[in-house]
Amino acid sequence: DKMTFAKPFGDMLKEKRKLRGLSQMGLAMKQGVLFVASNTLRRAQEPTLSTLYAIAHALDLRVMDLIEALPEELNDMYN
Repeated sequence: DKMTFAKPFGDMLKEKRKLRGLSQMGLAMKQGVLFVASNTLRRAQEPTLSTLYAIAHALDLRVMDLIEALPEELNDMYN
């Protein structure tokens, strides 16, 4: 099966969120989005650029930090 972006992104987001002591609800509140949208994003949907910026801001990271934290296998998908 070909790896998709959504699952590894969700896993990375969960790790970053937990490192900062944030629940899903806490992250959603910092992002300024509904909990349901945040939970759905973590599970299945690929984020939009504006969502990436909101998540990065909520985690006190740069968007590039989020991208660089993804598995290297994803690079092979897009090369």
